[in-house]
Amino acid sequence: MRKAIIDIGTNSVRLLIADCDKNAIIPCKTDIAITRIGEGVDKSKKIGQVPLARSVQKVGEFVRIAYQLQAESIRITATSAVRDAQNKDEVSAAIQQHTGLQLEILAGETEAAMSYYGAIGDFLHLQGNLAVLDIGGGSTELVYVAADGLNCASVNIGAVRLQENPDLSSKINTILSQLLKKPLPEDLILLAVGGTATSLAAMEQQLTVYDSNKVHGCVLSLAIVQQWAQRLAAMSLEERENIIGLMKKRADIIPYGASILTQAMTVLGVSQVIISDKDLLYGLLMT
Repeated sequence: MRKAIIDIGTNSVRLLIADCDKNAIIPCKTDIAITRIGEGVDKSKKIGQVPLARSVQKVGEFVRIAYQLQAESIRITATSAVRDAQNKDEVSAAIQQHTGLQLEILAGETEAAMSYYGAIGDFLHLQGNLAVLDIGGGSTELVYVAADGLNCASVNIGAVRLQENPDLSSKINTILSQLLKKPLPEDLILLAVGGTATSLAAMEQQLTVYDSNKVHGCVLSLAIVQQWAQRLAAMSLEERENIIGLMKKRADIIPYGASILTQAMTVLGVSQVIISDKDLLYGLLMT
């Protein structure tokens, strides 16, 4: 069965169309657009009309592509920014009017669980206990198996939110510590998903063209992530826009995402992270 997932994140709208059966998910089309629907939402508590319009327009384009490629199922979801917005009903209505489809706003723990299931499939052979960290634009999720089941946690800090609220910088560790609702398992293997993680992998490998095969499974040490975080923080926006492997539209927020990843690895006590190019969208295809 051919399925399409369109997800409206705080920073980007993403599309994944894939042929799915019980044994495999075979992508046939992926796309991403930086629309930043979460622009200013942390202060205003509402989705602005301009970011809403550009996001709805892109969702409409992706829906048309899904129909053209004969997707039998099209699911539109939204995460942190829309979840937090006081005018989320207005967003849902705009999507409905523009596409004829309903918007599903994911709870933080649901988002975390779907990211986990989407990410772990190619790493089940590893000897250890997998945990998945998802750094988004507005929130960060962590999922791992605890003694009494799956621990899914979400906190309101992400690359866009941190950029717009510099005062949060001194509170990152405290906020991230709230992800640890239950004791971490021993022999923890950390997987990271999301634009920060995949961008750092592409930058480290100097990929002039994004290659998911090279990004997926890339291992970054804590030292390398720290070096990138420090280097990015010292650069001007123009310098970051010229980094090989980094989308220009991510240049303004990548230092903040790198800072969150650095401090998350420290909080979790891990010396390296494995980057997964499969995440929330793959998890949603499974349900």
